[in-house]
Amino acid sequence: MLALCGYGTLLVFCLTGLSHSLALLCIPGVVVFACNGMLTVLTTLFLSNSVDYGQLKTGRREESVIFSMQTFVVKAASGVAVFLTGIGLDLIGLVGNTEETGPVAVQSAGTLLGLRLMMTVLPMLVLAGALVLFRRKFVLTDARAVEISAQLHGEETHHD
Repeated sequence: MLALCGYGTLLVFCLTGLSHSLALLCIPGVVVFACNGMLTVLTTLFLSNSVDYGQLKTGRREESVIFSMQTFVVKAASGVAVFLTGIGLDLIGLVGNTEETGPVAVQSAGTLLGLRLMMTVLPMLVLAGALVLFRRKFVLTDARAVEISAQLHGEETHHD
């Protein structure tokens, strides 16, 4: 939720003309990037709970597969993000720097608005969708994770 607020603040700053102040832009920037860092840590924690859940369901501990798949998924998602960004930049008509445009290409008002929306609204929509999906599909609560861990440790002591 905090990341959504950061992106929303960034959008408000851009649409109201406050985007020329680097100090003001740092505020939502720090919020968004801090949230991304927290999300990375939380993802690792959720994966460790998923490893325990998988062991309980299948009887095999597959942590190497699960954690290596996280790296693959992050790399694949980065590739998809770059691809979609390129398509978005083409759609909004971003003009690159060439010998004809000079060192700084002038962008149309529509292109600038498109950039602002791609940098704020699009991530907000994706984050909101991910939040809804996560709340509906990830059913491992803290209490359930503790219960699973206790069951697994109980099984391990019986096998000794």
